[in-house]
Amino acid sequence: MSTMQNGVGEDMSNATGAATRILQEANQMRQERQQHMRQRRTLDITDQFIDASQRLKPGVLIKDESFTLFEAVGALEIMDDKMDSGYVPPGDTFEADFDPSQDLSPQQAIWIMDELLRLEMLFHAGYPLSQNVFTSLHIFRLIDPENRNPYPFDFGHNVGHKQPLVHTVLHAYCIAVLKCCDLALRCIQSQIYFEEEDFVTSLFGRELCIQLGPQEALTLLTDAITWLEESTLDRAFVEQITLRLSIRKEMLFCFDEPLPLAQDYWARLRVELVNLKLQPQSDEECHKAFSDKVQRQLATSTPPRPMPRLALKDALEQWLQMCDDAIAAQQLSCTDFVRHPISLLTSTWKFGYRLPEPVTLARAKMQESLTWEEGGDYDGGATELLLADIREKVLPGDWIAERDSFSIEMPTDKRHKTSRIFLDFMSQGLGDYINLYRMVCQNRSRMRRMLTQATILWDELESKAKDFDQELNNIAARSFRCGHAPLGPLALWTKLQKLQICEWTVQVGFETDIFQADELGIMYELLGWFAGRRRMHLEAIQYQLHVWPGAESYQPIFRARMKASRAWKERELSLCTATQLLAEASSLLYRYLQSCELIERRDRKTYFKVEEQYEARMKPFLGMQSDVIPRADKLYASAIGRSSHVPFDSTRSAISRCVAEAKKCLETLKASPDEEGKKPLKPLFVVCIAVSTTLARLDQIRRSHSVNEHKSSSAASLKRYAEVIIQPPGAKRHDDWWIVPEVRAKK
Repeated sequence: MSTMQNGVGEDMSNATGAATRILQEANQMRQERQQHMRQRRTLDITDQFIDASQRLKPGVLIKDESFTLFEAVGALEIMDDKMDSGYVPPGDTFEADFDPSQDLSPQQAIWIMDELLRLEMLFHAGYPLSQNVFTSLHIFRLIDPENRNPYPFDFGHNVGHKQPLVHTVLHAYCIAVLKCCDLALRCIQSQIYFEEEDFVTSLFGRELCIQLGPQEALTLLTDAITWLEESTLDRAFVEQITLRLSIRKEMLFCFDEPLPLAQDYWARLRVELVNLKLQPQSDEECHKAFSDKVQRQLATSTPPRPMPRLALKDALEQWLQMCDDAIAAQQLSCTDFVRHPISLLTSTWKFGYRLPEPVTLARAKMQESLTWEEGGDYDGGATELLLADIREKVLPGDWIAERDSFSIEMPTDKRHKTSRIFLDFMSQGLGDYINLYRMVCQNRSRMRRMLTQATILWDELESKAKDFDQELNNIAARSFRCGHAPLGPLALWTKLQKLQICEWTVQVGFETDIFQADELGIMYELLGWFAGRRRMHLEAIQYQLHVWPGAESYQPIFRARMKASRAWKERELSLCTATQLLAEASSLLYRYLQSCELIERRDRKTYFKVEEQYEARMKPFLGMQSDVIPRADKLYASAIGRSSHVPFDSTRSAISRCVAEAKKCLETLKASPDEEGKKPLKPLFVVCIAVSTTLARLDQIRRSHSVNEHKSSSAASLKRYAEVIIQPPGAKRHDDWWIVPEVRAKK
């Protein structure tokens, strides 16, 4: 026992000694540091830094492993009022000194409501909440992390008198604003969108009054309207405030319901907004109720964005435009369009190309209307849309694609077996099919990226469709043929969709201006190749309908479907042929301009490599197992040693022939009774005229300067007299998908 006590005593003595020694060392270090601090002074090393940097060769970078680019940029941002949202200038306060619970005049309350409506539109335009809605000190008080239901304005403050205009009316309005933002965020985040590009969904560490739902917000608005009607306020003010509260109620209905169930909410909201637009603006402003200082208290690692100046009248115009977009999308979600997927796809493209471009919420609502009934089994919605598409395009008069076949429960019945095969196929292709509609609702750059990703997915689906077709052929005891290759209805339908996607990929590439000038001829040649392949398969399907219509086609309903399907295929054949011919004409025109050196040719640069260029541009199509695109030695013929001389006379004849035949195809389409189908034809006629004009202008310049193409110097001589202008994307182009070069004589 005594030995143990001695051991414990020694340990305690050692511990005490160690603690004393550490304390002494700490005091010594503190004294040395204080002495060093007294001796430290500021030294300007700017000249030394500049001298050292001048000794570095271009491209040389000196970097410390522990001081990365993030730290470097962060150091530049500190104390910069444009980059550092937490910077407090000298003489300023950290927080705004406005109290949201204080009394307001009716004019001030009206102005605050209008200002919130204006700022909310900036949020829908894609700017962060921290720079618009959250700058309202009333809103900022509601989203305080410590504030709880019912989220009062006087949270954390002792307020004796509570003005109902602020604590009942304005409070209800602000709660409704937050719930509208919350519903918009939920809708957008449930669909395909792209963060930062389309929308900013960050809440910066705050919550949008999650303990209250849309119904509670509606109740608060109703109570506020009731108080106004019973109040002693001037009737003019009561009417103005009531109108703004009614607008909020309609917004909650619009944002909360999917478009197919929204009834006439958006139309009513538009009427209310028009009434608000006709009213005079409040002349008693209350700017102190808004402050950018709130950003100092929000969790963010990104600097504030430059904000556009948006007047209230312009914001109201944008709100009205959103209503128009939502109403247009709502019309597409009716059951009639679901029964006609071809019309739905055409209308979806029309919606995606509305001007001005629909805001993200309207595009999300459009996507929502396409997918809100999506289910795994055959119960309508997206599955019915997919089945109707297959039926209209490849099986218009066949019992295996009829809806009644899916209600057969007898396992031995052929219709039951084929319906199970169809359901298995549709379950695998439903997502990719719906994305054909949803991708049109994206911005152009993202649309093209989604199209490039879809090509391989549809090629894989085509290989799976062949297996399903084999099962269908075995059960139905029939066979389909496309040319010399046996293809069933599902494989034919999938191939048609894939080739259409390939065409769109190239065409949207022209619209987004991703191709260099010397690549346009190559890409138009590729576009013509895809259009020709699709035309070939359309002809094969049309042949099947004539040769083997099926016994059921003699019934009236099937005869009507066969007639409609043939009409669609004839229209698509004409469009495919016109596209192929115009693409061929454009390709020939660009190749001639390149041969004359009117367009710079990168293939003559030392850094140019055909293989790398081919792989970069054709990457979306290189993985396809069927419909393999032409090789590089064909598309880039002039870059690998073939003759680059292109005679003008033969080129002019070929282009003129293509344009003339394309016009005939378009004239055939123009004779159709479908008025909506005629609208896209007008730009194509203009493109035909523009190509002919460019060709005539070239001929005129050649003749006026006696350019002889048989001489070796003809290219250089034409370059002296003419120049080519390729218009950027915008209003000066005849069509976004058809870039026609302009030839002008040099002055």
